[in-house]
Amino acid sequence: MVELPEHDPVLRDKVRRLMGVLRQLAVAKTRPIRSITNYEEMLLLADAAEHLPVRTAVEPGDEILRAVRVRRDPEPPCPRVVVPWIDHSPGSLDEPALRESVLLGRADRPSSITEHPEVTRQFSTWMAAWRPWAAEERLRRPRAELFQKLFDLHRIAQERPESIEIVVAAGLLHAPGEQGEAGVRIHLLTQAVSVEQDPHSGAMVCALMPESAVRLEAEEVLAGLALFDQSGTAVLRDRLLETVSSPLDPAAVAYLKEWAGRALLAGHTVSDEWTVPTGQVTQLGFAPALVARRRGAFALREFYDAITRSLDSDDTRYRSDLPSSWRPSSHRTGWRGWSALVGSARRR
Repeated sequence: MVELPEHDPVLRDKVRRLMGVLRQLAVAKTRPIRSITNYEEMLLLADAAEHLPVRTAVEPGDEILRAVRVRRDPEPPCPRVVVPWIDHSPGSLDEPALRESVLLGRADRPSSITEHPEVTRQFSTWMAAWRPWAAEERLRRPRAELFQKLFDLHRIAQERPESIEIVVAAGLLHAPGEQGEAGVRIHLLTQAVSVEQDPHSGAMVCALMPESAVRLEAEEVLAGLALFDQSGTAVLRDRLLETVSSPLDPAAVAYLKEWAGRALLAGHTVSDEWTVPTGQVTQLGFAPALVARRRGAFALREFYDAITRSLDSDDTRYRSDLPSSWRPSSHRTGWRGWSALVGSARRR
C-alpha cells in the first residue's frame, strides 16, 4: 500500500519546520499598528450603546449588537411662501424660526413679518407637522447611522477578506510620546467577530466568530518600546483564556489592571470607562469598539500556527481552525494546499 504524502512523517516534519520559518518571516515584515487612527473603520460601543442594546458577549457565537433597518420618513415640505422667511437647510433638525424682516424680490426696503400674517399662519401650520417629524427623526437617525456603519464593516470584510479582519477590541492603551516621539493609542485585547445581514429581518448582526478566542496582542504591538516590559507578562499571557472569556467580559478590566502592573514601566492609570482615554498621562481604558483593520502579525501568526497544529493532528482533513482556502474540498482530494506545501518542503 502506497503511503500518501500527507502521512509521510519526514515530509510532515519538514513542512512543520517550513511553517515556522514562514511564520517568523511574515511577522518580522509586518509593521504593527499602534494608533486607532490607522484602523480602516471603528465603531465605539459607547456611542452605539446610546441608541441600541450592546450585549456582553462572552461565548463564541454570542451576539454583540443588532441594528434593524430603519424606515426614514421625508421631511414635511416647507410652504413656498415661508421659505424666504426662514434660515433652514433641508433635513436639518434645528428648529426653524421666522426672521423679523426680509428683503423680498426687487423691493427697496425690507418687509416686516408683521406685514405678512399669511406667512405666520402657514409657518405655524407647517411647524405643527415638522416638530413631530423632527422628534422621531432624532431617534431614527442615529439608529440608521449605526445600521449603515455595521453594513460598511460587513462590506469591507466581504470585499477584502484576505487583508482585512473585523474584531471586537478592548483595553485601549493611551501612552503619549515624549517630544519628537510617536505615542501609542491602540487596543490590546481583541477577538474575531462576524458582521452579517439577517436574511429574514434584514438587520445587521455582529457576533463573536464561532470557534474564536480572546487574544492579547501586547507583544506584537508594543515590542521594542521603552514603556513595555515583555519579561513580566508570560504568566499572564498563558492565563488569559482561563480568566477572560472575551474582550467584553467584565473580568477583562481586572486582567488588564494586573497586566499593566507587570508590563508597563511608565506611571499609568487603569479605567473601566467605555470612553476613549485622552490627556498627557499614560492610561489603559476599557473603551470597547468594533474595528476593521489590516491583518497584522497576530493574524499571520495564527494562520501559520493553525497549519502547524493540523500537522500534529492524526487527521489533517478536518481542522476547523484552518483558513478556508486550506481546508479539504472532499474526502478524495484531501487538502487543496497540501501539494504546494509538500512540493516546497521536498525542495528544501
